[in-house]
Amino acid sequence: MNPGGVSMNRAGARVDEDDRILSELHDPEWAKRVAAIEKEFRKAERKRSPAPLARPTRTPRRFRAAYIWTVVVIGVLAYAAIAKPWGVQGRIPVANQPDPIVTVDQAAPTTSSPTTAAQTAVDEDPFAGSPAALWPTADKGVIMPTATAVGPLSAAQVRHSLDVAHRYLLTARTDPRVLTAHQTGLLRSMIVPAELATSAPVTGPNSVLRPTLLAPGFKLAAPIRVNGTVAAKYASSSTRRVLVVTTNLVWAYALVPQADSLTTGDDIVVLHEKMTLDLYPSDPTWKDKVWITDADWYTANIDCAYVKQGLLALPRIDDPSRAPRPSGVVPTGSQVFDPKTPLDMGGSCL
Repeated sequence: MNPGGVSMNRAGARVDEDDRILSELHDPEWAKRVAAIEKEFRKAERKRSPAPLARPTRTPRRFRAAYIWTVVVIGVLAYAAIAKPWGVQGRIPVANQPDPIVTVDQAAPTTSSPTTAAQTAVDEDPFAGSPAALWPTADKGVIMPTATAVGPLSAAQVRHSLDVAHRYLLTARTDPRVLTAHQTGLLRSMIVPAELATSAPVTGPNSVLRPTLLAPGFKLAAPIRVNGTVAAKYASSSTRRVLVVTTNLVWAYALVPQADSLTTGDDIVVLHEKMTLDLYPSDPTWKDKVWITDADWYTANIDCAYVKQGLLALPRIDDPSRAPRPSGVVPTGSQVFDPKTPLDMGGSCL
């Protein structure tokens, strides 16, 4: 017995089996079968694996820009629709736009006839039918020149002096404290002290203050109206720079008649006056005051006895100072309201 024989038999058998398998791998038919199996395997693998990503194509630049702007515009419109819907806000008002004219509905019911209503409006307006009917009230009718630099005076200095002159005119002619209460101290504080120191009287018809004073018992029936012009120019003296203001104003005073008033249906006292006021814009002491260097005037439809006292009133039936016949060429009708009418006309007072 050869103990090594067993070993040899096993080894020899294994070798024979391996040789058989290797010989089969080199068989042409077997090789075709293996190739067919590998092909089917690769097909199955491709079906299970995801397809490779395709390379994106480049969008032309002009189409890409249009796309971006389309998105932006849509976004803006969407925000506007949400935040501020169109049509919610009204039309923006125009600055300084005149107020609309309100018309009366003629078809609306009324308790009185149109003729009666119109007649009532005329009766309530004491200026109706007179040339002063369309005049502005005194607070709006005294129009001062536009302030501009003139000579060595600045526009601000000229404006200040014009304001001082305007304040004096309204105070002297329309302020109730002067007109009715006769508080002439208001005017004294507005006059240059040097003028007050002259021999000119402070009271009476020729007062240096030139106030307008209503006679006792009289009162206004409507706000005072005025028509005319105001001008200004620069003048210099040896000591001061002067702004000269000249006025040509017609003042209309509608008064409530008294029991003894001469009623003619026209209860308007007219004062046509021309004045020259000197102002001193660069003088620290006098810049807030005026110097009345000249004043001339005429009155119409006025009581002569009261005029001699420096007072305004409607003519009385028994006016002791009325002349039997007017002297000179006395202006009548609308002439007395005209700023172009000369001041040196005749009068009807003694």
